[in-house]
Amino acid sequence: MGLYVMKKEKVLFSYSWDGDEHQSWVVHIANQLRNSGVDAEVDVFLMRENVNLYRMMVEAVKNSDYIIIVLTEGYKEKVDNNTGGVSFESTLLLNYVSSMSDHSKLIFIMKHNGDYTKVFPFQYGGFYAIDFSEREKESIKLKELLYKIKNKPLFTKAELGETPELLPINSLYLGNNKTKTLESKSVFLGQDKDIIYIDNNIDLILNIKSNSTLYLKQGIYNITDLVDVENDNIEWINCYDGMYPRISNIDGLTINADIGTTILIDPRYAFVFDFSNCNNVKIKNIIFGHTDSGYCVGGVLGFSECRYINITDSVLFGCGTIGVCLYKVNDFIFSDSIIKECTYSLVEINESTNIYFKHSTFKETKEFALFEIKNSKEVYIESSSIVFNKTSEYQPYLFSVDKNSDPLKVIKTEIKYNEVKYLIDNKEMAQFINCQFKGNDFSLDEIEQIIEIESHQDIPC
Repeated sequence: MGLYVMKKEKVLFSYSWDGDEHQSWVVHIANQLRNSGVDAEVDVFLMRENVNLYRMMVEAVKNSDYIIIVLTEGYKEKVDNNTGGVSFESTLLLNYVSSMSDHSKLIFIMKHNGDYTKVFPFQYGGFYAIDFSEREKESIKLKELLYKIKNKPLFTKAELGETPELLPINSLYLGNNKTKTLESKSVFLGQDKDIIYIDNNIDLILNIKSNSTLYLKQGIYNITDLVDVENDNIEWINCYDGMYPRISNIDGLTINADIGTTILIDPRYAFVFDFSNCNNVKIKNIIFGHTDSGYCVGGVLGFSECRYINITDSVLFGCGTIGVCLYKVNDFIFSDSIIKECTYSLVEINESTNIYFKHSTFKETKEFALFEIKNSKEVYIESSSIVFNKTSEYQPYLFSVDKNSDPLKVIKTEIKYNEVKYLIDNKEMAQFINCQFKGNDFSLDEIEQIIEIESHQDIPC
């Protein structure tokens, strides 16, 4: 078998010097691309004494496969006012690509403070830009950027199947096909801390608040298009093809349900639920998912700046891009549950502490590093199954753990039949203790180098 050498695309960043922090961020993004096999250049990499900056830029543009233009308010101001090196670069880039049949050599990314239209100079109006404005979504956006550079499709089109029986989405809990009006019919039992029984979408959204216990009667709850249902703890976020609920400032919320109860959302770029600044949230016996495949951003459940989160006896299924996305989360337990059929990865953890997965199954998910951990401490996977997953050639790792994190501990877990080239990117950043391996694509040699066999290991309860 011949050795296949993947092309190393050469890209150049064009950006405005908006300050040290912004410049450091651009360098960080460039280095992240370099770690994924892209020959990314930034001006500070190229500078030498007595260099002619304009000549350097001309040569770099000519020799690059792509130019990544970083759109900010500062970039737009300098281009519009024809000032500084940014203006020269912008004119050069437009002149250079004007003879091309399309502008595919230009890739736009942006950082804005609320209104993205304020970062587009006039001559770049109408171009699509990958939005890096939300820090917690940076890893997702990097993946989109990488696929753009590699000119690879994000998704494979499925074959056409048979049309299923198309009953109304709420028929399971209405018991008939009559249309339900926008009216609350919750049943309150006793005082504030008693259970609130829910049997329709509207009451579900209305009653998400602090110090509440909700019990959902069996059925399918599609929460799409409920933006008119007023709840001070829910902000509806625009995600290109619809809106999704961001639940904020909750302390003390339990959502339980009859077996088989499902919460769905239609927009493909959405989270089903996205929790922000919430504490003491318990979720049990619920199936979460999308009605169609997710793309680029979003996922099933997202948690940002939350603490004391407990998910049990639940199923998170695609096609959300990510099963669970954690950013600045402390004390998270995911137990006796399933994540499956997601389109990007299973779990992403960033700047979080004391994260514990136990007695759970992670399966049939594809594309990127399936467990991605950055800047996080005390992450455990125990007595679980990780089976029938696959990754692409660009991020071919089952586990990706950066060196700013504690080593991941995987204990008494079966890891089987995964079409993944490598078990982990940084071998010193994980401990596999009393795990079972079978039928995976990564080599036995790699397993033997990093497996630690121990009879006992202290882990949190």
